[in-house]
Amino acid sequence: MALRGVGWLVIGGLCGWVWARRVVGAPARPAGLTDRQAEILSLVGRGLSTKEISRREGLSPYSVETHIRRARRTLGVTTRAAAAAAVSAGSRQAAVPARPRRSATPSRAATVSATSSSNGT
Repeated sequence: MALRGVGWLVIGGLCGWVWARRVVGAPARPAGLTDRQAEILSLVGRGLSTKEISRREGLSPYSVETHIRRARRTLGVTTRAAAAAAVSAGSRQAAVPARPRRSATPSRAATVSATSSSNGT
């Protein structure tokens, strides 16, 4: 009889250990976010644009923006960067951009003539 009690104690301890490992090993996600919103924000944190995320995930750009907008509202932040930072702060990995970003506007050397006027002459 005592052997049966020890067996149940061992089984209970093993189940508790497995459960605790899963809870500790699971990445923390801010409360209220869906799995999809957290996934989209993690891609934003890696430096992907809305268009890149929509191509990668097979969604329309409007769906991606909707996920980001609803996640921002849930987190109480105003920018997508702040939302991405909130999600990456909950995980153990730092957000690393997928690739270096370039500016959307081309860089050009602007020259200003000393003789130009405001009316274009």
